[in-house]
Amino acid sequence: MKIDKVTLNNLTSFEGLQTIDFTTEPLRSAGLFAITGDTGAGKSTLLDAICLALYGRAPRLDGVEKMNSEALATDSTVKGIQTDDVRNIMRRGQKEASAVVEFSTPDGARYEAAWSCRKKRTGNYDTVARSFRQIAPKKKSFDGRNAELQEEINRVVGLDYMQFSRTVMLAQNSFASFLKARKEEKSALLEKLTGTEIYGRISMRIHEKAAAATARVKAEESHIEGILHNRLTPEELEDLETDVNRLTLSEKQLCSEQEMVKSQINWLVDFAAAEAKVKQLEEVDLQARRAREAMRTDLLRLRRFDELQPVQQLYRDIVLRRSDVERLQRQGEALYGERTEAKKTVQAASAALDTAREQEAAALAQLQQQLPGINRGRQLSGEITGKEDTIKRLEHRKTQAEVQLHRQCEAHAAKLATIEAEHKEEKELQVRFQALSTHRVMFDKIELIKDKLNSFDSETTQHAENLNATEKLQRILRDISGKLEETEKEQNEKESALSVQKSELLMHRQANKGLNGAQLQQKLAEESNRATGLRHAARLWTRIANGYEELDERRAKIARDATNLDQLKKSLERLEAEAATARDLRERRRQAYILSNSENIEILRHDLREGAPCPVCGATHHPYHTETERELGELISNLETDYNEACDLADAKLRQLDDLRLQMARAESELTLERNYFTSLEARQKADEEEWQTFATLDNSFKECSPTVNRQARAMMIGLLLENTQRAAEEDDVTLKTFNFHQGFIDRLTIEVERLENQVRETASRLGALKTERQVRMGSLEDVQARLRKSERTTEALYVDLDEMITLSGWFSEWKHNAENFRRRIVSLYDEWLYTTNKLEEKAQRTFQLGEELKSVEEAEAEANRQLEETVNELSMQRNELSDMQEEMRRLVGKDTPAELEARLNAFIRKTQQETQTCIARLAEANDRLNRLDGQHENVEQALEAGRQEYNRKSSEMDLWILKFNGTHTPTQFSEMETLFTDPTDWNAIRAEIARRDEACLLAAHNANKAREDFIRLKALPGHPSGEGEETPEALQAHLQDLQQRHETLSAELLQLQSRLKAHYDSEAAAAKRHEALRQLEEDATEWGRLDDLLGSSTGKKFRELAQSYTFRLLVAQANHHLSHLSARYRLVNIPGTLTLEIEDRDMFDERRYVSSLSGGETFVVCLALALGLASLSAHNLSIGSLFIDEGFGNLDQASLNLVMEALSNLETIEGRKVGVISHTDQIRRQISPQIQVRKLPVGGRSEIVVV
Repeated sequence: MKIDKVTLNNLTSFEGLQTIDFTTEPLRSAGLFAITGDTGAGKSTLLDAICLALYGRAPRLDGVEKMNSEALATDSTVKGIQTDDVRNIMRRGQKEASAVVEFSTPDGARYEAAWSCRKKRTGNYDTVARSFRQIAPKKKSFDGRNAELQEEINRVVGLDYMQFSRTVMLAQNSFASFLKARKEEKSALLEKLTGTEIYGRISMRIHEKAAAATARVKAEESHIEGILHNRLTPEELEDLETDVNRLTLSEKQLCSEQEMVKSQINWLVDFAAAEAKVKQLEEVDLQARRAREAMRTDLLRLRRFDELQPVQQLYRDIVLRRSDVERLQRQGEALYGERTEAKKTVQAASAALDTAREQEAAALAQLQQQLPGINRGRQLSGEITGKEDTIKRLEHRKTQAEVQLHRQCEAHAAKLATIEAEHKEEKELQVRFQALSTHRVMFDKIELIKDKLNSFDSETTQHAENLNATEKLQRILRDISGKLEETEKEQNEKESALSVQKSELLMHRQANKGLNGAQLQQKLAEESNRATGLRHAARLWTRIANGYEELDERRAKIARDATNLDQLKKSLERLEAEAATARDLRERRRQAYILSNSENIEILRHDLREGAPCPVCGATHHPYHTETERELGELISNLETDYNEACDLADAKLRQLDDLRLQMARAESELTLERNYFTSLEARQKADEEEWQTFATLDNSFKECSPTVNRQARAMMIGLLLENTQRAAEEDDVTLKTFNFHQGFIDRLTIEVERLENQVRETASRLGALKTERQVRMGSLEDVQARLRKSERTTEALYVDLDEMITLSGWFSEWKHNAENFRRRIVSLYDEWLYTTNKLEEKAQRTFQLGEELKSVEEAEAEANRQLEETVNELSMQRNELSDMQEEMRRLVGKDTPAELEARLNAFIRKTQQETQTCIARLAEANDRLNRLDGQHENVEQALEAGRQEYNRKSSEMDLWILKFNGTHTPTQFSEMETLFTDPTDWNAIRAEIARRDEACLLAAHNANKAREDFIRLKALPGHPSGEGEETPEALQAHLQDLQQRHETLSAELLQLQSRLKAHYDSEAAAAKRHEALRQLEEDATEWGRLDDLLGSSTGKKFRELAQSYTFRLLVAQANHHLSHLSARYRLVNIPGTLTLEIEDRDMFDERRYVSSLSGGETFVVCLALALGLASLSAHNLSIGSLFIDEGFGNLDQASLNLVMEALSNLETIEGRKVGVISHTDQIRRQISPQIQVRKLPVGGRSEIVVV
């Protein structure tokens, strides 16, 4: 790539736009040019601008020490940005800065890269803005974030920032330092020059990886040893598996016995619940029957309602027609009164209409009389308005003229005060300028001083860090030595404890010698199982004996219940016949009683025929119907008494019948239950007898099982056998517990011995690690001490340079007390110097400008006074004319305006017209209302007549229906219909409630029968407990808890043994899996160990020196290539195995000498060749068309000067590059043309760029 154009704006000493165009003459045709200027003028800013535009970085800020966060937050001068932030390069006092570079690539394309930043209104810096675009052969902009743009620039240029800084800006000065450096300093300098510091980091990383791989192998081995901690010996494994099998068998037997006891407990609970449920559901059935009987009265009313239901709609029509007739009568009377009022309203509206028409004619006559005066008033009104507008404009103009005159007077006074203040400030600035001039030499070198101070501060900090690191490493070494002693002591203690534990383990093993835990456990299990069988046999025999007795009792009870049931059936048949007779009697007397209360009793008596039954009393003989009223009253009273007595008798019989039925149902259920239960008892007894055969092996006399066996003698025999068996089991249990006691100690001590052995191995591993760490720390201490000595020499050299440049007295003490405050003080003094010079220049310009402004203000004041006088005269004349016009207007229209007068007259006319129209509308409305009322009255009369006819027709229809109904049903009347049809009772709800109670009665009977069946089925189950003696719920629950406790103890013991067995197999499986991982880790550690032996080291020295040696050979080869073009006389030779260079002089028969003997010009040529070689290595065969060289040496003699110029000319001719030499001396400046001169301006600390 080749740089074509550089544009700077407000960077450091450059204010405003500064441009360097390499595509125009004289720079276009020049292969070699110089960049010249005084120290501090801004020559290095040109290179900073190029790097800013291309990479957003500035070489001058590389490696600058950063401020801590506390200082950054409290220092208001830095605006919250770090010392290495590129925005610091913006010129102070400016709002924005930028750098733009145009460059071309070998393929003919041209690009533009730009960097810019600005300040916000708050004074803080805004974020940096970057842009990149192609400008030829086609235009194209690259979008994206700054990082994405940087990647695109790197791709187009072909170099990153570090490669660009080594390739385009040659580092021959650094090589000059390299040639003069001591042996121990050359490695660090070459590392910085070539960028090979990465190889040192790779070497240390390899060493760390190798150590980590070895540590992983050791950790994996320890892990496998820990995994195998639970592994058993073959003898222990065989014993453990035998114990597990024995305990598993015992656990199964206990579980089976627990399940049997649980099932017995559950049967007792279910039996009690079933019995309670039968009683509860029988009570529910009885309550359901009684609830159904309680609804009998509602059932009769509902049946009567259903009989009259067909005529309900006719009844409603009659009631509706009767209410319609009454409503129409009331409506006709109301319409008659409204017609009378409507006639009066029509007469009043006609009189009001005549009055309104007379008022309308009078208003029109008044308007015609006032019309001429109104027209003249309109003309005067327009003229007055125009005159008033003119006066307002003149008054406004007068006010503006007065304000303008006042402002001009104030401006004149303000200008005089400003000029006086400016003169005073200028004198103060002159005094401060004289005081600061004593430090002008320091200000000229301010950038160099800041760089030196940064380096001095960095080196001082590095020296302190090295000193602290030395002390820290010494403390660490002391700590490691202390830990080493403690670890050795701990190792001895653990070895002693391990010996003691092994002795105790041997003692317990001797105690258990000759005993077998599995055999002891098996013998105990056999005795325990025999005792369990005997206990179960005792319970079973008790149940069998009780079963024989209960069977005899149940046979007798079933016979008694069957006899009672037969007696209840006979009583039920007799009572059902009596209840039917009572119900028939009650029904006949109810009908007679209802008819006796009828209003048509006389008609019924008249229709009686001899021999036909009476509808009231049912008699077939009828005395003459003219009997006295007294006899008729006695008959009705007797009918009511007979009806009540019949109802009481029927209810009593029904209750007796329900009670007897319930009693009989219970008796039948109990008999069925007893029979079913007896059957279940027989089945259970048979099952128990079959189960007893499983215990026949316990004794020869146990084989027979029948009611004839002596039950008490057999129970006593079972008790004796159980007692002997329990005694033997207790003796075996004591022996087993003693064995387990010693075995528990053996297991625990075995674990403890293994743990101590692991700890001993771990402690030994820690001892080795501590010794290795001590050796590593001692090596690190030697390196830190070497850096400490180097830092002391560098600090001393920097102090000498700074003391020559800084003009402040006692600067070192102040810097040492607070380096940051001292740096701020220097920057503040420099800023004050720039501020003062800039302000003096600004004050001079400001004074001249204020004088010119004062003249303008005086002229404006005179003009404002003249305009005010003219405005006042014209305003007086206009006011007089306005007064005359207003007087004439008052004579014509008085206080009103012409428009108001005309509007008032027109409004009065419109009001009278509206009143006339209103009266006409009211009259029409009154006539319409009268006609409407006449029509409504006629319609009401017609509807009333039709309603009366319909009411009479419906009433006749109802009378006919009642007559027919009474002939086939119990007689009814219209009043009964009114009672039933107006009754608010919800008949559907009554019907639903009756249906619900019938259904509930059926459901209750069904549930009671089902509960009885479930109870009988449960009682018939075989093998259920008797519920007495040892088979009560409490006894069974206690026995179950005992079994559960024994099961928990056995399960815990079995779980412990299974856990040990599982831990054994798991440890073997896990160890087998980890062996493959260990093999891979060992292979990995071997590979890293080989690489560590070849390249790795804790300090990175091994690979770094190897890479430096190889890179240095390549660098020397590239340098000799360029040196052959620059000066064919010399050739560089590298002493093998070192970083030392010799120069081979071909003009002196290839004589070799050290490079330290070279003259200034020869040193420049050699360093330039080395820098070009480094550039070639960094560019990777990329074509670079622009180079910048900092000459970096002092005055030369004529021979050295000629050698330098010859080398630069060869560089231009042979390399084919455009070369820029940054020159600091007049010798070089006079030899090179053209030049880019950076000139300092007299004031303001500014510089400008001039190409000559």
